[in-house]
Amino acid sequence: RRHLAITHMILGHDEKMLELFQQGTEAGFRGSSAILFPRFMTLGNRMLAAQILFAGEEQVSSLPAKAILDAAEFPVRDHSRGLAKFQAWLEKTGNPANGYGSTFAVFKAYHLVEPQSFSNRWVWAEEFRGFRQSEYFKPFVRKIGLSQYWFSKGFPPGCKAVGKEDFECD
Repeated sequence: RRHLAITHMILGHDEKMLELFQQGTEAGFRGSSAILFPRFMTLGNRMLAAQILFAGEEQVSSLPAKAILDAAEFPVRDHSRGLAKFQAWLEKTGNPANGYGSTFAVFKAYHLVEPQSFSNRWVWAEEFRGFRQSEYFKPFVRKIGLSQYWFSKGFPPGCKAVGKEDFECD
């Protein structure tokens, strides 16, 4: 249900995403679905966004959640202090930075986003359009082999080939 909820978030099917997320919660799923929290902020549900952000984090008491939530809720503000707090939290807890790509993107710290071995789908959510339009998106897509796949199998909606080796996405 969590993975289906994420897929529906990417497709913009918010009601279905909420339904599946709730079903997963009722079924006892307590793991992190952190890539969903920016959408809940967009939908105006800061409380649920905070619950999602905290789920699955063992060092939850020291997580700079307010800074992360503020960055998602007020994306045009300067969040460099919040980013510094988040990076200090990563260092203190020993959590690998590459597992928090979507959180770095919330802070607009696109230069710190690295592909995650377990999930890169977050980049397609509407809340991360800024990352897709940044100079860091193409290297990200090339690094995970997605552009090579697109050139051999076809491009998804919103992306197209530009010449024989380049592409662009909206």
